[in-house]
Amino acid sequence: MRLFSEWSAVLAWFFGEAESEEVRRQLAGAEEVFTSVLTLVETDRVLIRAQVVNGLKEGGVIDRRRALARASRHSWLLELHEVLLDPIAPC
Repeated sequence: MRLFSEWSAVLAWFFGEAESEEVRRQLAGAEEVFTSVLTLVETDRVLIRAQVVNGLKEGGVIDRRRALARASRHSWLLELHEVLLDPIAPC
């Protein structure tokens, strides 16, 4: 099975939400996992916010970043094409 892992699934896994075990199971069972650069950026943004706003300890942030780095080494990382990054022109 091929699986696309997007940032809300990664965050559910990181923060132990109700669906985290299912996310973990799906990732472990996938033949190939794809994710995007945006997933990495959004996940890091949320980790920074959790540290600043919610008091997540620096060690927790570091542990989660390491887990993401390990998982990313076994994933296909999709770049965002600049066309997607350009602002949408008004109609």
